[in-house]
Amino acid sequence: MKEQLSALMDGELDGDDARIVFGKLKQTETLREDWEIYHLIGDGLRQTPLLDSGFSARFAERLAAEPTILAPQLRKPRAFSPKVALSMAASLAAVSVVAWTAFQLNLPDAPKLAMNQEAVHLSSASVSGYVNAHQEYSTSAYYGASPYSRASVDVRRGDQ
Repeated sequence: MKEQLSALMDGELDGDDARIVFGKLKQTETLREDWEIYHLIGDGLRQTPLLDSGFSARFAERLAAEPTILAPQLRKPRAFSPKVALSMAASLAAVSVVAWTAFQLNLPDAPKLAMNQEAVHLSSASVSGYVNAHQEYSTSAYYGASPYSRASVDVRRGDQ
């Protein structure tokens, strides 16, 4: 146990082991005496100057001679001061106005019946002439290049 006490004084024990040693220090008088002796040995090795016998009496006199400083008690802030209440009311009013305006804008004037219209299907033959005639006015992704190039292909089947 004395090795653990020495390790505790050197700061080499972790939390659980230190708690165990402190518990035994509270219970055992001889271990407390060893604690005091080890500290005296450490002070001697470090050559710590000893205090004279009148130190405690002089310290008590100086402490008693110091004036007592009374600090004013801190005021507890009020939970809802008038300033806070007014700012909360103004915020609520602003949100209400914005919500009311948004609600009024989204009201329909008259109920309207939505109908699906069928798309008109155009044959590719009727559209291709229109596209070819107006391709020069096209704003396609191929800016500066001709989107349609006319070419003719001769397709032969078999041995011909």
